[in-house]
Amino acid sequence: MSWTPFLQQRAINLNNGENPACGAMTSGFVFRVENPATVFYLQRVGRTGHLTEVKVSELRDKDRWYMFFSSHTATTISAIAYIIAILWASAVIVLMALARDFWGLCVVGIFVFARFCNVIIIRRRARVVWTGKAEPGVRGDLLVLLTQDRWVRMRGYVDDLKAVTSGQWLQDENTFEGWVNAFKIKIHSKVWSTPSRPFSFTSM
Repeated sequence: MSWTPFLQQRAINLNNGENPACGAMTSGFVFRVENPATVFYLQRVGRTGHLTEVKVSELRDKDRWYMFFSSHTATTISAIAYIIAILWASAVIVLMALARDFWGLCVVGIFVFARFCNVIIIRRRARVVWTGKAEPGVRGDLLVLLTQDRWVRMRGYVDDLKAVTSGQWLQDENTFEGWVNAFKIKIHSKVWSTPSRPFSFTSM
């Protein structure tokens, strides 16, 4: 069952096993990009037979609601779709409450709770733990060689380049996070395996 909350936990495989070679044009060092999220992004922006240039910079200020939504990476269409989804879900909950469909409210509540747990776990696992030695103020220039003859040039401060190319994007689950994921999968499976409440129609 390809449920989105479960797929997000496998986001560490975004790069499809590719760890492209990368060369520092300022120092001559050669290494591999190990961050799956960065590789996934470079795969999307890269074009066969073309050199794509990207600028890397740190977001100095975070949104107040960064845990659930980030305006830095949002477009007009995505923001509108996000708001419509919230309003749609709220309208469904209100209609279910007015119809006294408590079973439906319970199911929606379970899905919302599972989604909330998934967001919290993903945010906890996405913390940065190692980016190498700090080199403040030093600018870097990287050339990344992707499959299908795609080349990407990354420019920015060395510390920012290290932050997006080194280490892991998602850390391994700890015991608590594993328990939460197991509980979330259990309640999802329970809801899907529970027969729907029978409906009865009465003529007026």
